[in-house]
Amino acid sequence: MSNTNADQDSGPFQGALPKGATVVQSESVWKSRRPWTGLLDRAGVEGMGLHRKSSMRASFFVIVCLVLGLTAAASAMTLRSSDIRPTGMIANRFIFNSFGCSGENAQPSVAWGGVPKGTKALALTVFDPDAPTTVGFVHWLLLRIPPIATSTSNVSTAVNGLTDFGEPGYHGPCPPSGDKPHRYIFTLYALDTDFPFTQQTTYAAFRFTIRRHVLATATLIGRYGR
Repeated sequence: MSNTNADQDSGPFQGALPKGATVVQSESVWKSRRPWTGLLDRAGVEGMGLHRKSSMRASFFVIVCLVLGLTAAASAMTLRSSDIRPTGMIANRFIFNSFGCSGENAQPSVAWGGVPKGTKALALTVFDPDAPTTVGFVHWLLLRIPPIATSTSNVSTAVNGLTDFGEPGYHGPCPPSGDKPHRYIFTLYALDTDFPFTQQTTYAAFRFTIRRHVLATATLIGRYGR
């Protein structure tokens, strides 16, 4: 049994009793007048169960996404160089030695990792998008690199394609004097086909041929100005 003090402004007996009157009723009677109470109680319990299940499913989904994301990140192909710091200035040793430039034109060491499964050949290009031409300038086109190779130091069977200097092989940066530093983009391509490229293959022919055959790419950018 429970005693409830009710006034004219509250409760189910609002305005029915004089002020200060006491109402005595059993809890069972009160609940009988609220048949929806039990339904709400059951709905609340069931709702909590559904919420927990939804939360568990959401947590599981997040965990799966994280695992897949970490796996993808771990298997991403990477490109690095002990000679060129990312976005850093390229040392004079790797600069061209003509057209007003006085570098040594040494070929920088480039290494990579994370080559995807199914790769049949790799290719490495060095491209200057800031050159005063309408199509940039190609400084290096190294083709048919064996997929088991991990750096430019063990690619003796690779083929040097034709650069914009008119001959194959590495040719270092040499931007016009007074230009702001140019970007030299090293790009590694993992290809699903070992195309029969030769020393006469141009950059344009290379890019046209590899359409829809690129499994992954990785880039490294150096800069140089004078």
